[in-house]
Amino acid sequence: MNRAAFDINAFWFCAVLLHILGSIVFSVMGLLPLGTLFCLAALWGTYIHLSDKKRQSMFIALAGWLISGGVILTMPISYGSSLLMNLLMLLLVYYVCRQREVTLWKYCAFKKIPAVQGGIILLLTFVFLVIASYINAVSMLFVENRTAASLQGTGDIFLQSVLVFAVLPAITEEILFRGYIFRGIADKNVAVIISAVMFALLHMNFNQMSYAFIMGLLFALLVRSTDNLSVPVLVHLLFNLYNVFTAAFPENPAAVFFQTLNIGGYKLLGASLTDSSGEYSFQLMGIGSVIVILALSAAAVLLWLLKKSNGNIAQSQRTTQENSMQKEGIPWKPDRTFWGSCAACLVIAVSYEFLL
Repeated sequence: MNRAAFDINAFWFCAVLLHILGSIVFSVMGLLPLGTLFCLAALWGTYIHLSDKKRQSMFIALAGWLISGGVILTMPISYGSSLLMNLLMLLLVYYVCRQREVTLWKYCAFKKIPAVQGGIILLLTFVFLVIASYINAVSMLFVENRTAASLQGTGDIFLQSVLVFAVLPAITEEILFRGYIFRGIADKNVAVIISAVMFALLHMNFNQMSYAFIMGLLFALLVRSTDNLSVPVLVHLLFNLYNVFTAAFPENPAAVFFQTLNIGGYKLLGASLTDSSGEYSFQLMGIGSVIVILALSAAAVLLWLLKKSNGNIAQSQRTTQENSMQKEGIPWKPDRTFWGSCAACLVIAVSYEFLL
């Protein structure tokens, strides 16, 4: 486990292993009376064991245990495993940072977002949603989207759903992939691709893998353009929040407006490539393909504007930051643990698709 703190391949192996074992354990424990709460206590107990055991750490553990316990008690048991899994992944990164003797906040480069970038971030979120909607529609021609169905009917527990399915995944996944993995690989061109591949594979189902890979590339380009993990976290959060909101309140006027927003019958944010009779439509495919190409072009322009907006930083500071980004990480190449972990994710995805 200690090797995972300094080796991307070992870290990836630990992340996949913990994800698989965690899913099994949390699912089994969820069937037992108070089993989920027992798992929660074990996670926070592990955090205390790994921490410096100072007053601040104890306060964080107590507050975290009370808040997460309250959320779990007010949600369906199946949703509790999502919260537990996010906490487990955060615990892995916390362990890594403890081994490296650096704070998670500093290592992952969380910084304040300049106000001038707010409008660009909102536009990027919209563009990312358009791109993801198209890719999701294409994947649904071959595989089922079971994730969207699992979010239906969460209106009665909307605040808990926002925390579990929007806030925590945005923070956890960005720390894992655009925080630790992206920064741990010296060649940033390779880092963009590999972090996106890992991000997609860890979702472990083909529907989410399809658009998660493209989103992973875009999120990595975001952090590369800004050297600020807060930016992809915010975009990821807004992305998730939109999906949770429209699933929880499908009849809400705002949700209806965005879900029915269309060009030539092609819905921008609720894309479908089949007509009203359920038959594949070449016309919708054509319109959607043109729109997603335009959306990718818009994303490139917005990423460039986002990078230019950092011009308020003094030139000397900017040069120092760029040099720091270039030197950050170590040379990386895949080994057997990397390929084995990737294969395990694909096996789970196949099982999920054909056995469940």
